Amino acid sequence: MNAMTNIRKFGASAAIVAVMTFGVVSVAGATSVAPHAATSHTTKVISFTGNYSGTISLLINGSKITAKSVHGTGTATWLGKSTMTGSGASSATSQCDPMSGAGSLVGSGSKLAVTIQAKSKGCAAGTSTPTKVTVTGTVKVTSASSGKFKGATGTLSYSGSFTLPSSSGSSTDKFTAKITGKLTVKS
Repeated sequence: MNAMTNIRKFGASAAIVAVMTFGVVSVAGATSVAPHAATSHTTKVISFTGNYSGTISLLINGSKITAKSVHGTGTATWLGKSTMTGSGASSATSQCDPMSGAGSLVGSGSKLAVTIQAKSKGCAAGTSTPTKVTVTGTVKVTSASSGKFKGATGTLSYSGSFTLPSSSGSSTDKFTAKITGKLTVKS
């Protein structure tokens, strides 16, 4: 594999892993549910928008790209000032590659744990480094164990970007991400 092919593959994978670990989220529409006889709550659908920036620590080893950590701060509806953390991985096989990973959004006494869903990807803008990597996809809320989001469900959309400085080794780079969508919460 030549250097240009490696860069193309690594750029896309790293971007996907880095930004996809946390990205924009859009939740499928939900409706209010009548309470069961044993419960006294209903659900409601709320809009969620978050904007984050921070750092991503990458490790590129052959065709494997690992986002060892993603840490950002920002604001989100319902969470206010909040943090976004996560990690993920991708295999560099083309300029745009699928990624996997998990993370969380924490703020105002609430925590949402999320997992990157299939068809999420990272794409490199160029075939040589440095190159901008954009990540897009969806994350599924896997746990909402505290605060106003306790018991929340949904799938959110995300998008983000970072610059991949090289095609091998370790690096820590700046990223931005936006997460949007709707969540079903207990009312």
